[in-house]
Amino acid sequence: MEWSELVPDLRFALTRGEEQTVLHLAGELDVAAAVALFRRLPLPTMCSRRLVLDASRVTFCDLAGVDVLLALHHQAAACGGRLVLKAAHRAVLRALAHSGDAAAVELARACTARMRRGHHPDQRLLRQAMVMALRLTDTHLGTAQLWDAPTRTLRVVTQRGFPSDVVSFFETVNGGECSCGSAALKHSPVFVEEVAGHPSYSGTPAADVLGTVPVGAVSSLPVIGSTGRLLGVVSVYHDRPSRWSAEQRRRLHTLAHATGRLAQHSA
Repeated sequence: MEWSELVPDLRFALTRGEEQTVLHLAGELDVAAAVALFRRLPLPTMCSRRLVLDASRVTFCDLAGVDVLLALHHQAAACGGRLVLKAAHRAVLRALAHSGDAAAVELARACTARMRRGHHPDQRLLRQAMVMALRLTDTHLGTAQLWDAPTRTLRVVTQRGFPSDVVSFFETVNGGECSCGSAALKHSPVFVEEVAGHPSYSGTPAADVLGTVPVGAVSSLPVIGSTGRLLGVVSVYHDRPSRWSAEQRRRLHTLAHATGRLAQHSA
């Protein structure tokens, strides 16, 4: 997926398929972004079919941003298409819900209904697995994400060492973006020894955000129950490029496998 800059604080990517077009946005959806969005993108063509908007990376949305989403919604309806808001960041959901517009509120409600919210029994085990993974790899940066099957997204349930703006950016991960997304989709561990230039990060907004921490290496382990159901992903990070030794890989794999079995027994 190739990302392009709309304005300095907003990037976009398009994924076109036979049945739908997916518009991915990352950054801040404000007045400047709204103007650029309508100038740069072939919206009439996009809205004439099913348009899926991935707003999981939109960390700021004001009334102008709400107007953009409503314009896309109404234009899609007028063209015989449909706008589906998928995996929206809470900043977007909050702006829609508080706008006072019935169509905006319905967009937020429909998106929220597709996303699993609230406490889930797997969260506790994922948190414990993250703490253990940090000890096994002698690092202080880690995340644990819960898999939401209906929307095929990962949602952070706990983390260590990251500033709030970075946590906000990675609130939800959709598709195969980043090592955690790849691990979730492939049901296989992903070990990245150098984030800069790696295919999972190169040219993505995620690479820009992680560079501020900084993060140099990452290991993402899918936690899978005995029935094959994906429960979530545990990731640990080094602040500089690092080699994941065979022993570390073995221990992390064993930890993820044991966590999956425990979750299955406690369900």
